Amino acid sequence: MWRFTGRHVIYETGMTTSPLSDAIAADLKTYGMRFIGTTIVYAYLQSIGVINAHEPGCFLHRER
Repeated sequence: MWRFTGRHVIYETGMTTSPLSDAIAADLKTYGMRFIGTTIVYAYLQSIGVINAHEPGCFLHRER
């Protein structure tokens, strides 16, 4: 997953999809994954730390 971002964390809030999640979902579909979409990929990217969607005032927003 990191190859899509150049190993950088993305900071954004208030979104459920992004051009990045669109690209990854499309790439996974070329490998035969059928039940995958951009929202699922976006949530996964948040859970593994590629996307930090915490508000800037949140104590969890710290930059790495």
